[in-house]
Amino acid sequence: LWQSLSTQPDDLRLAFGLLNAADQILIQSDGYPAGLPSPAWLPGLRFTDSRELLIPEDATPGSYRLYLAWYRSQDNERLPLVGMEGNLYMGLPTVEVIP
Repeated sequence: LWQSLSTQPDDLRLAFGLLNAADQILIQSDGYPAGLPSPAWLPGLRFTDSRELLIPEDATPGSYRLYLAWYRSQDNERLPLVGMEGNLYMGLPTVEVIP
């Protein structure tokens, strides 16, 4: 569930995926949350988004971290997370990939 706090002039995309121990992306799902372009967000707008990640069959078994990140589509620059200075990814629980 997302809520827009203000209008957004930049074209933002959400990245959701799995990172290995070296912070390399195993799989990622990018795009507008709920298919709604960020310049259309109005203050107070609430919307839901769901993503599905299909683990590649040749993925190395092990622990992977789920993550969320935002980036500007104009330059692909990841946005820093407020209150988590220096972090470009919001770490979520880990997932075990097994053969």
